[in-house]
Amino acid sequence: MKNSFLKTGYTETNTVIDGDSGEILDVIINKTTYLANSKEEFYLMYASMVLIMKGSSDVKMKLFAALLERYSQGQEFSMSKGLKDVIANETGCKARSLDTAFTELIRKNVIVRIGKQLYKVNPRHVFKGPTSIRNQHLKSIIELGCEEEY
Repeated sequence: MKNSFLKTGYTETNTVIDGDSGEILDVIINKTTYLANSKEEFYLMYASMVLIMKGSSDVKMKLFAALLERYSQGQEFSMSKGLKDVIANETGCKARSLDTAFTELIRKNVIVRIGKQLYKVNPRHVFKGPTSIRNQHLKSIIELGCEEEY
C-alpha cells in the first residue's frame, strides 16, 4: 500500500511587471496541495496501552510512551534537560539513556524534527484526535520533507 503524499491540485503564476519599463519585478507562484492516497491501515489502540509500553524493558518504548502521554495531539515539544529528567524519573530510566533512545526515534521517523530543537510525534504513526485534524498535521509533516514511513 502506498503512503499518503501531497498532490498539487492547482497552481497559479502571477507576474508583476513595471508599467513604465516593462521589467518583470516579481513572479508569485501559488500552489494548492492536498493529501492523497490517505486510506491507511490502522489499529484501534486504547490509551491504557501506554502503561504497557512504559513498563517495557526497552528505553525507546518507555520514552515513546511518555511522549505519547504528553504530545499525541500534534503538539510541538523540545527535548530539554528538564523534560528528560521528568521522563527519566517516571519511567525509571537514566536521563542520559534517553538521549540515545530519542536519537533512534528520530532516525526511524517516529519523532519528527520540525525546527531547531523542536519536535513532534509523527502523525503518520500515532495521533489522538479526529482524522481530519490528523490529516492536517500529516500534511504539514510531509511538507517539511518527512514523506517516508520507517
